[in-house]
Amino acid sequence: SPAIDRKAAKAPFPPIRVREGKDLILRDTFLLAFFLKGSIAKTRKAIAVALDRYVAFVPKDMLRWSLLGSSSTTVRTFNASTVSRAHTLLAKKDAYFWLGSDDEPETGKPQKDEPHTSAYLFYAVANEDPVSVIELRFASDFVWQVGPDAIVAFAAELTKELPLISGYGSLSTTSGPAMRR
Repeated sequence: SPAIDRKAAKAPFPPIRVREGKDLILRDTFLLAFFLKGSIAKTRKAIAVALDRYVAFVPKDMLRWSLLGSSSTTVRTFNASTVSRAHTLLAKKDAYFWLGSDDEPETGKPQKDEPHTSAYLFYAVANEDPVSVIELRFASDFVWQVGPDAIVAFAAELTKELPLISGYGSLSTTSGPAMRR
């Protein structure tokens, strides 16, 4: 994980948080999206590298939830085996998974139930289609804490490993519930 500048602890704009009762249904994030050339057979190695780099880049212990498998509907607690299980899914012809954080990890209090609007999220879908997709989300404050240059360098390093068709990075609003098929 890159060094965090605690003096730059907040993004230079008011945070976007929209609630419905106690549930957070919309928040600001920073999104990197990559569209990869090739089916799962051609992109699985690149997706695995991107996953490992994302997990290493985001703050330690930030990822707390996962949904693994295209037919899964059960969101599970992130644990020591989650990343290796995601790697195993990439060996299948229809890989789908996401790993995410709580809605508001900046509070420092883990949620007791699944998130609706994750601040951090790695999402991958790859099958026999000619295009695979990965999305990487970061809490907006994290972008300012590590500095935009660190995010750009992270994205540039990832693109060296990815068989890219296209991609983009942007401030984004993320709505819940967390992505599901």
